[in-house]
Amino acid sequence: MEATITKICTKCAKEKSLNEFNKGNGTYGFKYDCKQCQSIYNKETRERDRERKNEYKRSWRKKNREKENKALKIWRENNPEKAKAIRKRSKDKASMELKPHIVKDIICSSLRIVYRNTNLSNELIEAKRQNVFFKREIKKQKQLQTI
Repeated sequence: MEATITKICTKCAKEKSLNEFNKGNGTYGFKYDCKQCQSIYNKETRERDRERKNEYKRSWRKKNREKENKALKIWRENNPEKAKAIRKRSKDKASMELKPHIVKDIICSSLRIVYRNTNLSNELIEAKRQNVFFKREIKKQKQLQTI
């Protein structure tokens, strides 16, 4: 019978076999906390530091705009299918949002009036937004029925 080496996790204080610990600088060359406790800790840390990390990313991108654009251009050239899918998702999402200025532009173009000189009520804009949304939904349903 083969004896298995066990270790006690410093977080949950449970005795576990070595395959439940990641490699590291602890006893027997493994970390002090088990994989499960490490996973919980990492998740809590990510959630706690999310806003700070996002703020750092935003400031870095702002300072290194040219470098970021160059890297994105190279990525898009190397991954054309993924880039196309991302653009399509983004376009679909933007078209579903129908922001007020877009709806106002739709109204003005259908009435053939100058956009800048119009003073449309929010109720009219919201009604047109709903109208456009329903028309799109009907169009999608018709396309699904033909398939």
